[in-house]
Amino acid sequence: MTIAIRCVDIDDIIVKVHEFFIGFINVEDTSGLGLFKRLEDVLIELHLNIDDIRGQGYDNGSNMKEKHDQIGRIEAKGLWMYTLEDFEFLISLCIWYKLLDKVNHVSKLLQQEYMEIDDAITRLKELIIYFENVRECGFEDLMEEARTLARKVGIDPVFVQKRVSRRSKKFDEGVNDYAHGNQSLEDKFRITYFLRIIDQALTSLRDRFEQLERFEELFEFLFNGNSKVLVKSN
Repeated sequence: MTIAIRCVDIDDIIVKVHEFFIGFINVEDTSGLGLFKRLEDVLIELHLNIDDIRGQGYDNGSNMKEKHDQIGRIEAKGLWMYTLEDFEFLISLCIWYKLLDKVNHVSKLLQQEYMEIDDAITRLKELIIYFENVRECGFEDLMEEARTLARKVGIDPVFVQKRVSRRSKKFDEGVNDYAHGNQSLEDKFRITYFLRIIDQALTSLRDRFEQLERFEELFEFLFNGNSKVLVKSN
C-alpha cells in the first residue's frame, strides 16, 4: 500500500499545501478493515492523531468482494457524479481556478528571497486591480467559459433551483435581505457567491497593501541611492 500525506499550512496569510510521500507499506489483509488497521499502525508510528486527518485510500478494488464496501462505493460514486454534473459546481471551479492561478503567481514572486518592498507593493497593487476588473466585468467571461466546458462534458449549462429551507424573518432583517428573491438563479449566484468571494479577497489584499505601505513609510529613512528595503515573506 502506498501512503502519501498532504498537509495544509495555515500559519501565514497565504495558505500553502505540501505533500509528502511516506513510502510503501506491506499489507497482509487487503479488506477495508485490514487496510484501516495497517494505516492506523502507520499513523501511530508517525505520531499523527487520526482525529486530525482527512484522507483518501485506494486498494485496487479488492474490497468490492465485501457487500457493505460495494454499497458504500456505489453511493459515493453517485454523489460524486451528481456533484460533477451540476453546472453551479462547474462554474465554481472555473472561478476558483482563475483567481487562485493569479494569486499563486503573485505569491511566488513575493516569496523570492530578494523581493524589495516597493516591488512587493507594486505586485499587490496589480493584483488588487486585477480582482477589481474581474469583479466589474469578469463574471460573464467566466460564465461563457463554464458553458463551453459544460457542453464539452455533456452538462446542461443552466442553474438548477435547489430546495431552500424556509425560516421566519428576524426582527432585525430588512427588505434588502430578501431582495434577491425575485432575481434569476444566475444573478443570485453572482451576488451570493461570486461577488462575496471577490469582495473578501479584495479586503484581505487591501489590508496587506496598506500594511506594506506603512512599512515603506516607516523605513524610508533607510533608503539611499544604492539600497532597498527587502520584504521577507514567510
